[in-house]
Amino acid sequence: MTQQYEPSPAIRAMRGVSASQALAAVVALVIGCQGRDEPDDRPPLEWHGERVSFGTDLVDEVCAGTLVMLDRGVAQIEAALGLAANDEKIAVRVVAEPLLVEECDLEVSGGCARRSEIVLGGSSFHQSNLHELVHARAFQVVPYGKPLFGEGLAEAIGGGVGGSCLGDPVCASADLEDFLAETSSFGLGHAGYVAGGDLVHGMVSDYGPADVLAFLAELERDAPTGEIRSRYLARFGSALDDDYLAYRRGPLEEFTPMQLACAGVPAPRTESGGVVLQASMDCTSALVMNNFYAAAKGDGSREGLAEWSFLVAPEQAGAFLLSGSMSEGGSLIVQRCAPDDFYRWHLAEQGPWTYASTLPPQDPTNVLLLGPGYHRIRWDHALDPSAALDLKFAPQCTFEAQDCPENQQCTIWNVCAAQVPAPAALGQPCEEVDDETRMCVVGARCIGGSCTAECDETRPCGDGQACARERVCGPVCDLLAADCAPGFSCVPSGEAALTAVGRGQCVAAGDGGFFEACRRRESSCDDGLSCEYVDELHCHDGGFDGCCVPLCDPSATDPGCPDEVPYCDPLADGPAGVCRTRP
Repeated sequence: MTQQYEPSPAIRAMRGVSASQALAAVVALVIGCQGRDEPDDRPPLEWHGERVSFGTDLVDEVCAGTLVMLDRGVAQIEAALGLAANDEKIAVRVVAEPLLVEECDLEVSGGCARRSEIVLGGSSFHQSNLHELVHARAFQVVPYGKPLFGEGLAEAIGGGVGGSCLGDPVCASADLEDFLAETSSFGLGHAGYVAGGDLVHGMVSDYGPADVLAFLAELERDAPTGEIRSRYLARFGSALDDDYLAYRRGPLEEFTPMQLACAGVPAPRTESGGVVLQASMDCTSALVMNNFYAAAKGDGSREGLAEWSFLVAPEQAGAFLLSGSMSEGGSLIVQRCAPDDFYRWHLAEQGPWTYASTLPPQDPTNVLLLGPGYHRIRWDHALDPSAALDLKFAPQCTFEAQDCPENQQCTIWNVCAAQVPAPAALGQPCEEVDDETRMCVVGARCIGGSCTAECDETRPCGDGQACARERVCGPVCDLLAADCAPGFSCVPSGEAALTAVGRGQCVAAGDGGFFEACRRRESSCDDGLSCEYVDELHCHDGGFDGCCVPLCDPSATDPGCPDEVPYCDPLADGPAGVCRTRP
């Protein structure tokens, strides 16, 4: 959220100039908060980083990692916008609700920004600080202007609202004209923020940040919608309405870590692609930040947190295990970095991956299946220099290295499993014993009495076959036509392009019936059923992570879903779906 500004005469004189001329001119401008009296009780800026100064009335001591995180955020914002570092520090204040309302002139607010200054509430600090930092840094070079683009810039670079336009039914059906006509950030609503974020993200990607900033400098807050379209066409050579539709994203599309509030310090890596987590909850540590959310909620001003981010490459995707030690009294959370409109069942369209999990103090032996993409790990604990963690979170082995103990093989899920003395070759008959003992040679799995090739993004299937979610190859089939051989079931694909056209793979069917518990790594459901996340059916105990539910036709008047799961949810927005309890 931002304070509104009237463009200065110098900005008005910039209309229509080139990108380089615009940026050269606006760098010298001073865009202040005109006619605003500062509250007498605002906290002083007592703590200082390289790029920020900090004041708060929520905690007595600001931890070093809080300043390091904000300094890093400013540098990341400058890199994304193509701006050189400068000496003008950004003032950051994190305050209690009454002062926040006074500062931001709002009844309810997460925060606001001015040139080189942001004010945030404690409950919104960890989600919105990058969004408001974008505003504060951008105000040093451009005015706020048209809300759709001003808030879109902050959302595209720093996230905050955290969603996608196609994942929000209001945004997906909204008329661009309404967003363009809006002269207030508040009037945009959630849909306007995500629409602007998707639009500006696409603009920066295609046209570069310099031209985008120059375009923003051309727009008055109350510019007519026709003028905006004309200036867009003149600047970029493309129709705004066409780009707006083309740039809209869904929750499964690519987002930057910053857009997903996933900008923690990169975790040190292990040789197998895992991460090493070592820290003490010492407020003087560059890793430790204040937990302002806990302070704002009255849960204590002496709570801290440390957060890391890490990328799982396709060849590393699979089972991750936790080992090591950590002090009692805290929590460790592992979570996929994803938009707010990314739901647990979206993972089913990419594989049987884990969305989020709390490890200790729960079962420390919990195995998490992590798919390709960015993840975050967060450690929460009371501030205490004696509290420490020394952990490794990594695959047990790697498929390529086959680095398991003797008489074991590293599976395609990167876990060690016992192997029979004479495993059968690919395509040869085999006898299924259990999921723990490997009956086939490395790279094959016993499915339906035959050693079937395993697959993933780095190990594709042969001609005429594709990779199922279970990471085994099978002939391509129609999810709604039941066109597999007897004893086989057409299951959803692990390949997004096939899922989007309603195609899957023929895999030997299991014996799991309606609503029975299943494991999504296996093909354990009967023909016509798929193993899915359906929390309300309570199938997720005893090592099971899914329920056998019917496939369905979302376009049909009667999609064929039973009363227990009446909603036919399209897979990858394609012509085939699975039955769930709700959209």
